[in-house]
Amino acid sequence: MLFKVDFEKAYDSVDWGYLDAVMGRTGFPTLWRKWITECVSTTTTSILVNGSPTDEFSLQRGLRQGD
Repeated sequence: MLFKVDFEKAYDSVDWGYLDAVMGRTGFPTLWRKWITECVSTTTTSILVNGSPTDEFSLQRGLRQGD
């Protein structure tokens, strides 16, 4: 099974500070907003290779193949 996610559009075009401010103005609880901020600012991931997970690594911006 192969799982590919294109993070470029989601993370390059969202102003997370603005999104947090909008969530605050619309009544999202502070704890919920902190969880969301934590998820988008400290994201790490690992992949399965031959059924075994790799060490975790940070998602970072960079050049994609073809850019």
